[in-house]
Amino acid sequence: MLSGAVLTVFGVDYGHRVGDLDESSEHVLGVEVTRQHLEEAEAYAEDPQSEVTEVIPYYELNDQHRLDLAGVDADGEIIVTAEVERINHDVRRAVPVDFDKMAACEPEAAIWVVMKQADGHKILSALNDPLEGPPRVEKTYAKTTPPQQFRIDTPSMTAVYPAEWLRDRSPYLP
Repeated sequence: MLSGAVLTVFGVDYGHRVGDLDESSEHVLGVEVTRQHLEEAEAYAEDPQSEVTEVIPYYELNDQHRLDLAGVDADGEIIVTAEVERINHDVRRAVPVDFDKMAACEPEAAIWVVMKQADGHKILSALNDPLEGPPRVEKTYAKTTPPQQFRIDTPSMTAVYPAEWLRDRSPYLP
């Protein structure tokens, strides 16, 4: 069972630790796959070298923005941020906003999860050429480069993974 959203009599709950209003089933899947990745032994929460003690889905920030996932330490400080990005008509505006939101948290790692390889390139393109403001990322890759091979080390993007790629590596998901 996916833990990203809780069904209620009136629809889908949303908010801190619960979900996003009107989120798609693809997004719920992406959040769950990413949560599993962050909680696995080789990732963060179970790694004795990591400061992450808890992975929190739909983490509400003080400014009313929400991260799809946050890995926090024992003091509640954000160590890892994660955003599951679905590509839509607003990608060149929404992606830089998410990038800036993650940067403001000053995480040690910032993970992006996309639905397919081409989406990783669309995110990178939106960060290279946003509708507003300066480019967030200068680096580009050939369209044939899988996103998990991107090597971008900024406060808001340290890894990009296709959801299926993460799912295939999880011992907890079918």
